[in-house]
Amino acid sequence: MYAKVIVDITHEKLDKVFEYRIPCELESALQVGAEVVVPFGKGNRETNGYVIGITTECEYAPEKVKSILRLAEKFCNWKILLNFGQKLRT
Repeated sequence: MYAKVIVDITHEKLDKVFEYRIPCELESALQVGAEVVVPFGKGNRETNGYVIGITTECEYAPEKVKSILRLAEKFCNWKILLNFGQKLRT
């Protein structure tokens, strides 16, 4: 399974959805709105992100998709998700 994730970075060029593989141990616990820690960029820097969708289909070459590292928190920063949703609609 794969998660659609927005990363918690304030940079205009990064206002897009990234796809990450969901590890087997997180499949039952992961939900839309969950805050996760993902490897980001060429240096695989640990970065927080928010799950905005879950799918069984991968849009990219599966061998190039990184895996979610772990859940970050048990709550969601809805303000970030709402702001991102507004940007997608414009």
